[in-house]
Amino acid sequence: MKRRLLSVLLALSMLMGLLPMLGTAAFAEPEGPQFSGHSLALENDIAIRYYIDKAAFDGAGYTAPQVNFTFKEQDTVATDFETLEDSYRFTFRGVRSQDMTEPVTATLTALSGGDRVEGSTITTTVADTCSATLDEHADDATLCTLIADLLTYGAKAQAYFGSENDPATSVLTPEELAKATATDPELTNVASTTYEVTPNADVTWYGANLSLKDSVMLQFYFDAETTDSLTVVLTDENGALLASYTDDDFIPWENRYKVRYTGFSANELRKTVFARAFYGVSPDLLGEKELPLAFFGEGVGSNTLSYSVASYVLGAEVQHGGDAALQDLTKAMMRYGVSAEKYAYELKYPTEKTRARAEAYFADPAFDEEVYYVGPTREHTSLISLLLDLDGDAYDAANNNQNKKTIYIDEGEYDFFAEYMAEVYDAENSPHGRILQPVEPATAEEKTTKNIASSQYLEAAVASQNCLPVDRNSTNADGQKFWLNAFVPNNTKIIGLGDVVVRFEPAADEITYNASKTWSPFNIFGNVMIENIDVYGHNCRYCLHNDDHNRYLNTYQYYKDFNLTYTVSDLSTCGVNVGSGIYYGFNHTVGFGVNDGSTHVFDECTITNNTTLTNCAYYGHNASGTNPREAEILLTKCNISTSNANARTIRLQTLSRDNAGHVITTIDRCTVVGGLQLHLYYPDSDHPTWITKQSFEVTFVETHNVPVTRNNASSTDSEVSDRDPYTVKYVNCDPA
Repeated sequence: MKRRLLSVLLALSMLMGLLPMLGTAAFAEPEGPQFSGHSLALENDIAIRYYIDKAAFDGAGYTAPQVNFTFKEQDTVATDFETLEDSYRFTFRGVRSQDMTEPVTATLTALSGGDRVEGSTITTTVADTCSATLDEHADDATLCTLIADLLTYGAKAQAYFGSENDPATSVLTPEELAKATATDPELTNVASTTYEVTPNADVTWYGANLSLKDSVMLQFYFDAETTDSLTVVLTDENGALLASYTDDDFIPWENRYKVRYTGFSANELRKTVFARAFYGVSPDLLGEKELPLAFFGEGVGSNTLSYSVASYVLGAEVQHGGDAALQDLTKAMMRYGVSAEKYAYELKYPTEKTRARAEAYFADPAFDEEVYYVGPTREHTSLISLLLDLDGDAYDAANNNQNKKTIYIDEGEYDFFAEYMAEVYDAENSPHGRILQPVEPATAEEKTTKNIASSQYLEAAVASQNCLPVDRNSTNADGQKFWLNAFVPNNTKIIGLGDVVVRFEPAADEITYNASKTWSPFNIFGNVMIENIDVYGHNCRYCLHNDDHNRYLNTYQYYKDFNLTYTVSDLSTCGVNVGSGIYYGFNHTVGFGVNDGSTHVFDECTITNNTTLTNCAYYGHNASGTNPREAEILLTKCNISTSNANARTIRLQTLSRDNAGHVITTIDRCTVVGGLQLHLYYPDSDHPTWITKQSFEVTFVETHNVPVTRNNASSTDSEVSDRDPYTVKYVNCDPA
């Protein structure tokens, strides 16, 4: 029988000296050949893999390794192993879901000088291995959930099959068990014996089911007058061959036949399997290729049957609804399977772990303890006013609402500029103490060079009131600059309900040049999540700005379906001094100051502007914080563009050559219209003593045709190759 077994290696490697085993020591024998570690592989059953360091084994003169296994009072000897790049790998199979607390003992032996010598012994259970792994990888949210779901599945299997051992979950702390999936996943019943109909079919499907006793096994039942030259093939949704069976593989069942499929990995329990019977098809002709649509011999064959493990689970709810233990088992199995799907996805796309870490922070139930609603019929009709109420002094955390809180915004359009104006016009009654004053009439020269009209207003400070002045150079007693903004405070989630549109679009005669450089509809401090909101910005600083450096360290900022569009007026009317490059706002859609251990995730977002200048849709700058350290930017499945696809659609730079932070930027499965530029500071003839302190690491994952340039294009590679503070890597995509 030909099979393609797709396995998901669960990265639970246990390295010598770093992660000791519970119970019997992992490496008990001091002499002889040694295991270098072991791991779990989650297929239709659970396999334990044992690794031997190739260099150490061969270097000691050992040959012919083999492993003696003891499991449930049964002894076996394994001589077959896989040769990997750095190790030899033995695999023990057959640990069923109900066996997760049963110990497996593996003893390594090898030939040395003609004699077989005994080496190290590992005794462990799946449950103990999982527990030790949680101790080592407690910060991996997806892995923690997978392990909790796996052991919950094991405990339910023990209950169903009558095990007298302690439940598999007994190795978990209450906090670890709480990370298990709490809700049942979405399942679809794909069961059909007529998914595709073959006219005059002479092989009949009677259905399929699932066997849970020995492993996760699908069984397909059929009736045929003859099985001579008959081949049953299983394929996946893409037409790839999963397994093929001929006469010797068919198992008699009553007066019919069945075939068994055990080629599952844990992450494939929702996968649809298609079965079809053919006459006259040789399995040797199939290989790993797609199946021929028709290759008929003495008979016609069968319809195409579709089935999945999920289909069995849904059917069992109807047929065996009174069997509570079975219901508990199958539900736990599917929760575990979906967790494995997520983990496998993160193995393929490691950046998903970054997103998962950010998501996990905001999954804390504490966010649901302080909830606010914004909308025309709500207590809070203005998000700006609410944020000002929550924020207090944005630069003094002691005055802010630091609780975890969630703000929901009702569907509709919101004019943030008008909301700001409502606050500042009503200075007499506003608790935020803001007022407006008209700009001094512009001179003739200013009207020509900056297009300033005398009707423009800016915000002014009132000494007797607690307010933020508009002057972007004004500072507080600590020397920190003030900004004209309603800050989104630390530990805030803002979630749009339905279609939520935010506009911040003052006209040129409604805002001054200086004010336009300080206002952003969203200005972020600390841990913030924003989801399902569309923002349109015009004549402002950014659609989204982060300014938490020096104040909040090691923060998470997660943006999901957060679509940002920045529009730039025609240059002849937007107040540009062409000679010095002055114009309203910054013409950037996103601006981020990062280097304080922060993580910034943009998940399925659109980031765009219509600028024809050489400026940015995304502008990540390594800000001049006093705590420089590593920071991470992840743009995943985003669309990022500028109208003229310029070289700086995405720009990464530091605010000065003295910034010492390291910024890791991953652009994963994105569409980028334009290029990426790295702005760096190098020694040159005018500054021969400069030392470049900042550094960038950029990785493109399945993101194609994005040219990368640096600001010092005049420098040759030979001049900077020994001190170039950046790396650019490509995963499954080519450089532009």
